[in-house]
Amino acid sequence: MVTLKVSNVSLSYSSVKVLNNITFSLEENSVVSLLGPNGSGKTTLLKTIDGLLRPNNGSVYVNCKLVHKLSRKDVAKVLGYVPQKLEVSELAAFEFVLTARRPYVDFDYSKEDKRIALDALKEVGMLQFKDRLLTELSGGQLQKIYIARALASGANVLLFDEPTSNLDPKASSEAMRLLKRISLLSNKTIIISIHDLSLAYRYSDISIFLKDGKIVAIGRTDEVFNADIIKLVYEIDTEVDKNKKIVIFYY
Repeated sequence: MVTLKVSNVSLSYSSVKVLNNITFSLEENSVVSLLGPNGSGKTTLLKTIDGLLRPNNGSVYVNCKLVHKLSRKDVAKVLGYVPQKLEVSELAAFEFVLTARRPYVDFDYSKEDKRIALDALKEVGMLQFKDRLLTELSGGQLQKIYIARALASGANVLLFDEPTSNLDPKASSEAMRLLKRISLLSNKTIIISIHDLSLAYRYSDISIFLKDGKIVAIGRTDEVFNADIIKLVYEIDTEVDKNKKIVIFYY
């Protein structure tokens, strides 16, 4: 079942075209990696999908609904967006995850809202930290709390902007494994902008390579992940080890 459709999307800042005729459709139960050098349009594409930016041309549909016709409240019910820079407040982990239920609340959170928040914390293995302040968490723990919040929103399309950028290798792998498991068990479409090619190769079902705001390659990861595409996009020589699921760089 197609959950997300991006159709002929173009977007410019002043006279600079940042996205150029982007088109693709994604189904549920998939992890999708957005790959490309800095300035290739990854973050802009995520924000456009989430409705934070409005394209000059084209449309974005989630569950057959035109995103840019939805209120922010309704967008939050179908799309969960986690930015690269995670804000840290004095809220406890449970209180923060519970804020994902605001679009569904008229006056106060219900028992069902609280159950959903607790279930999300349990899903990411952070239930024991529910009373811990966000300021007291490590980077890896904080990322898991943000993943839990996205889960608690009830959205079936989740967007993550470089979720591993500030994490050590162990925490990065844990975050990607968690997102992969969530996509399989919860019928989510998860889109991740990421720079770590080996993590993307190992955990993503679909890969989208961007350069200069255009899609260079898109398809199943095991089909489009090769040294020629990486050379074209990043201008660097690599070897893609299909057995070990790693990308080796040659400088």
